[in-house]
Amino acid sequence: MNSQECDQVFELLTSSLNELELNWVISQVNHQIRLGQAVQQEVETVTATNLQQLGLMSNLRGREQGGRRATLQVIQEYSSQERLLLLLDAINQSVPQVIEIQQDLLEFVKNELGTQSSITFATDEVNAHTVVISYDNVGNHIQPARRMMSLINELRALVNNGNER
Repeated sequence: MNSQECDQVFELLTSSLNELELNWVISQVNHQIRLGQAVQQEVETVTATNLQQLGLMSNLRGREQGGRRATLQVIQEYSSQERLLLLLDAINQSVPQVIEIQQDLLEFVKNELGTQSSITFATDEVNAHTVVISYDNVGNHIQPARRMMSLINELRALVNNGNER
């Protein structure tokens, strides 16, 4: 996949995550993208001439000598492909975990209360969305989540093949 295609898929996936109310996944990925990636870069050091050591630093151009090579850690921006892979990894980790947490929570309620009731999460905020977790909702999410994970893996292969060219 080229950069433009990766950017388009990235935008499509972030829109889908917003619709699924998984904004926190997008926030974490965007935070990582803003931080950039740490990479090792080899640089050549410059040795000081005797004049520099004495503090006579005028007109030293051309008198600097190459020194040893050093490896420094630098921050660089993620490429479009790398940004998409970050998002795919985040989706790959978060979606199955969210479903597993919901299943565990419902199982806990069932064991403690002896009933298969739903759980409602609400806030006092105005116009806030209420989240309801029920056996039906979780059960309905399992198959689409498996299909999505399969598609994520196919997409990852396409992105990686584009990087190898």
